[in-house]
Amino acid sequence: MRQLTMFSHLIWGTALLCACSGTPKTMSRAELVKFIGNKEHGLSQEQEVNGIKVQVSYRPSALLAAQELGNGQLPPPAVIDSIESKYKKNYYFLLKYSKDGREAIRQLGDFSRYSDMVQVLSFQMPRFVNVTTAAKDTVPLRDYLFDQTYGMSDGNTVLLCFEKAQLQNKKDIEINVAECGFGTGNLKFHFEEKDIKKVPALDYRKL
Repeated sequence: MRQLTMFSHLIWGTALLCACSGTPKTMSRAELVKFIGNKEHGLSQEQEVNGIKVQVSYRPSALLAAQELGNGQLPPPAVIDSIESKYKKNYYFLLKYSKDGREAIRQLGDFSRYSDMVQVLSFQMPRFVNVTTAAKDTVPLRDYLFDQTYGMSDGNTVLLCFEKAQLQNKKDIEINVAECGFGTGNLKFHFEEKDIKKVPALDYRKL
């Protein structure tokens, strides 16, 4: 009986240790960005072809809401809810192109190619990016935004937006990034819905 009691205590102690060391339910903005960037969580992936590094990272809608709120005084819950509601209906992913730690479009050789790629990233991405699911459904981009940083960043980024209703309960999400001018060929980035659902909520008091 004593051995059974000691075993029970060991089980409860292990469970308590796991609970204490588990992922918190809420995080600050900095903590959430770090969580997303940890490749062990399956939310940030990258491939490199011909010296061009292509990265796709999940972007929780709460981070977009926080960006809109800025770093000022915490607004009332109703304001936060109103801003969040604009983003909650979509999934967001950040597509990033870089070369040697700098913006990829500034490493292509001449101004003509640079100008062409600015046009592609700004206005033509629906031609090159979509999502396919395990059920072979194809989901197009709902919207996107190229962040023109004029050489001041370590990469060129495009925020990709997909309608969440079209991807609910699909389990596997494959983002297809076709060759668009960087010489990388066609790339695929695989995400799982279960990993996305594990993302902690944003603590708006810690922006």
